[in-house]
Amino acid sequence: MNDLVERYLHAVGGHLREARRDDILEDLRAAIEDEIEGRAESLHRPLQPDELAAVLEGFGHPLSVARSYQPPRYLIGPELYPDWWRILRLAIIVALAIQVPVLLIVGATSGWVTGPFGLLWQSLSLAFWVAAWVTVVFVALEYSGERLGWRGRWRAAALVNDSTGPIRRGDVLTNLFSEGVFLLWWNGVIKLDQWIPPNTFSIDLGAAWQPLYWPLNVIFGLAFVLHLLVLWRGVWQRWTLVTEIALNLTLVAVIAYLVLAPDLLMTRGAPADLAGPWLERTLRVALLVIAGFTLWDALAAFRAYWRDRNERPSRDAVAAG
Repeated sequence: MNDLVERYLHAVGGHLREARRDDILEDLRAAIEDEIEGRAESLHRPLQPDELAAVLEGFGHPLSVARSYQPPRYLIGPELYPDWWRILRLAIIVALAIQVPVLLIVGATSGWVTGPFGLLWQSLSLAFWVAAWVTVVFVALEYSGERLGWRGRWRAAALVNDSTGPIRRGDVLTNLFSEGVFLLWWNGVIKLDQWIPPNTFSIDLGAAWQPLYWPLNVIFGLAFVLHLLVLWRGVWQRWTLVTEIALNLTLVAVIAYLVLAPDLLMTRGAPADLAGPWLERTLRVALLVIAGFTLWDALAAFRAYWRDRNERPSRDAVAAG
């Protein structure tokens, strides 16, 4: 099976629900193979790359193919609904992603800070207004009779190179959320101790954290950009998997340094003698849990990379034969 076909299946799978994704892709794979074999037999030779691309273009844009397997929905209209839903998700994700560097800049230049609930309210408000404006635009398109014509201009050459499989959007969104919140907290834009009454009890990070200011900014900043790109493209690629593995292993090394370092927290106030050791142990356990999840993500990325590396030569050999 040619790599181009795999990239096409990955692109279609990115728009399918995970519950039925594997079954649908197997049916689609069989249909594509039958079409390729039929054309090859009629030509008495294997298909050339441009002929293979023409076969895939005959099946249609990956989003249109995925839509044909979905039940009918009528929120806006059966023809525009997939476009509305796709653009709505992208617009909200991009808006929330842009919010992170904007708040970092505002916090660094003006000293502005907020709490978790303030950030949540701002994010919900931003998502609401983005969703409202995207919906207004699509309602206008529906009533005006206009239709988006970009699918008809789609070409197989637009498929993402070196893709290894569709992403799990829930996992990527979880990573984006946690990385964005950490960057805002690490740079002082979010304050997590606002509920503590002043002059009673305070918690600060210990000296072990000081040399990690820029390393953690780089690790989480790169991870945030990486996951935003992966979410935008809808597929994993070899280089994104390698980058994911490298960032995760680097983060595990940083966590190992912190777990072995003394005095991760500095507590001051009346209950410091009682709460300090308990908070210190709790933080170390939390860091170990985070390291476990990070190693698991690195292992999953390595498995995906290794599986694609072993399967790709056999697919190319079948296509050449």
